[in-house]
Amino acid sequence: MSKTANQVKSRKKTKWNYEQTVSNLEIIVQQIESGDLTLEEVFDKFAWAVAALQECEDFLSQKTSQMNLLIETLEDESDF
Repeated sequence: MSKTANQVKSRKKTKWNYEQTVSNLEIIVQQIESGDLTLEEVFDKFAWAVAALQECEDFLSQKTSQMNLLIETLEDESDF
């Protein structure tokens, strides 16, 4: 397992925060765009960013499903 994959797994054990993850992603984009990183650092940060984006996508998908279920429940209740 790669270093980045291990970092993602260890992050999942701690309390994950969507807003903080997005903030970290913005910082990484700035660092990559600055041109000050070595190629290896760019690849490492890019790999971390891809994993973090997947976490964000999974989170948003899960929350969207939960909201849709709640809306459906409200609509079902209003039929009575």
